[in-house]
Amino acid sequence: MASDLGISYASSWDDVEAVLQGISTLVTSAIDRNIPAGSTHSQRVAGLAASIAEKLGLPSGEIRRIYFAGLFHDFGKLFLPSNVLIKTEPLSEDDWSFIELHPQLGATFLERVPPFSNIANDVLHHHERIDGRGYPRRLSGEDIPLGARIIAVVESFDAMTASDSYRACVTHEIACDTLIKGSGTQFDGGVVQAFLAVLSCRKQ
Repeated sequence: MASDLGISYASSWDDVEAVLQGISTLVTSAIDRNIPAGSTHSQRVAGLAASIAEKLGLPSGEIRRIYFAGLFHDFGKLFLPSNVLIKTEPLSEDDWSFIELHPQLGATFLERVPPFSNIANDVLHHHERIDGRGYPRRLSGEDIPLGARIIAVVESFDAMTASDSYRACVTHEIACDTLIKGSGTQFDGGVVQAFLAVLSCRKQ
C-alpha cells in the first residue's frame, strides 16, 4: 500500500537517519509547544548534552544516544494537562503530582518503540538528584544513568538562562554558580565541570 501512495521505505542507513531526525524534530516541537513562542528547549538540551558526552570522552554511539535522550527528555509532557504546563503562578501540590509523572510517562512509551527504547532509562531518571532526593525513583550517585545526570545539568541550565523559559532568566554566570553550588547534592560534580568546560570553549 505504501508503494501505491508513492511512499518508499528507507533504503539505506542515511535515509533511516534522516527519517529518525525528522520524526524527532516533529515530536520535540510538539513537546515544546507549551513553552513561550519560538522555544527550542529540547534541541538546546540535546545539543549541549551531546557536547558534554563528547567532553567526557564517551564513544560516538553513546554521544548519539545521549543526544536523542536529550531531545526526548520531556516526551512525557505530551500526556499532561496543558493548563498545568502553562501556569505562570506557583504550582499546587496537585499540579506537581502531575508534573512529576512526566519522566515515567515518557519512558513507558519510549521503551516500547525501537530504536527509542535505549533512551528510556535516561528519560526516566533525568530528574533524579545525586543526593537521592529527586524523582521518580530517588536514585542517588552513580546509580543514576550517566545520560540522565548529563541531561539534569543541561536542562537546569537552560531553564535558568533561556529567554523563552517560564521563569525570568538569569545570566550564564549566575546559572553556572548555581550548578557549582549544587554539585554533589543535586548534580554530578564531574558532569558540571565538563559542562563548564564546554561553555568556556563556546565563548572563545
